[in-house]
Amino acid sequence: MHSFYQIIEKTIENSNDSFYKTVFSYFSIEKNIINIKNKYIFLQVIEKNIFYTEEMKKNIVYIFSQIQKTYFAFSKLASQYKWKKAKIVIETDLCLNPIELKEKNVICVFHQENHYFFIVSDLINIFTTALTYSPNFFSSPLTIKNPYNNLPFSKSNLYNIYFTFFFKCIPIPEIIQKFFQLDFDLDLFEKKNQILLRECAILNYLNNIHEEEFVSDIKTMLESYNEKHYKKIEINRDFPNQCLIRIFKPYLFMYYISTLSLDYYKKINYKEALEKMLFRFRYYFPKFGRKRIKVKSFKNHSKITYEKTVEFNEECPPFYCNKNNKFFLSSHLGLMKTHDIEELLSDEEFIIHCNEMEKDRISVRLQIRNNRRIIEDSEDESVTSYDSTNESEDNNIFV
Repeated sequence: MHSFYQIIEKTIENSNDSFYKTVFSYFSIEKNIINIKNKYIFLQVIEKNIFYTEEMKKNIVYIFSQIQKTYFAFSKLASQYKWKKAKIVIETDLCLNPIELKEKNVICVFHQENHYFFIVSDLINIFTTALTYSPNFFSSPLTIKNPYNNLPFSKSNLYNIYFTFFFKCIPIPEIIQKFFQLDFDLDLFEKKNQILLRECAILNYLNNIHEEEFVSDIKTMLESYNEKHYKKIEINRDFPNQCLIRIFKPYLFMYYISTLSLDYYKKINYKEALEKMLFRFRYYFPKFGRKRIKVKSFKNHSKITYEKTVEFNEECPPFYCNKNNKFFLSSHLGLMKTHDIEELLSDEEFIIHCNEMEKDRISVRLQIRNNRRIIEDSEDESVTSYDSTNESEDNNIFV
């Protein structure tokens, strides 16, 4: 701002009218030079001054615009000089692979007087990781920082990164788009995107959850279903975890949405759809998760040897129906509900029988009675314990 005042002096020193020198002496006060907003406040004061004629106001605005033009020209020159003289500090991606600025997916960020090369995917991950930070599913977005010096990116850096994405025709994630639409205001972003941030937190949790916690959550989901239905989904305890996670991962996402989402309509919709899909799962494949023990005999000379093999029933309905979208060419003409959650249940091979589902559902009164009985049994000290090792291997169920 001191340079701004020097430009004012050079601009009006040749002026014979002392009036304008007196008016622009406002910037000779040191406290008015420190804050850049004061020069715009100066214009507002001039505009509201009733003692100045319209011609005086126009001349003041004209002089001010000439000063601004010169100031911005020198500012651009200074920024270009800094850009050319800045050192390239980082020329690798976050995995330490060498990258070049000529590549389409590489962006140069000028930060703290230095150049940093980033791959587009790394920058997108930096943005989304900071914006979707949600401990215990409560959104708490973090400041977007440069990972190499742990200092926050400036507002100009954020705009430059966004418009580089835009002009390079790089798909911009919704979370970054929302942040840009709010002028990169972190507080407003957190307040106006609670629903989106909660769903992002669910996806992050689902993708980064430990295997044991994954299996435990699947168990909780199936227990919740079994409490409401007569026919239970029973899985052997020895069933391989990797296969269990692969099959039930999309179901678990629906379960998270139905219990943790902040969108009430979506929450109810997913809850009903999840119950129907689990009923379809149990109705068409009741033997899923059972252990099969096969014994083969081999005759070797006079001896007969036996080989024992263990298999698990992994047959289950596909989560998504395999049929083609027959409404594809006409879906733009009107509302046909082709993109509703019910599409998951529209597979012609595995049709939901509503009457069968109603018969299988346990009434609310019976559920309450069963819960009371469980509590009473757990509090009863006379309950006899039994040895689980005496049970048959087939009855050793997961839930």
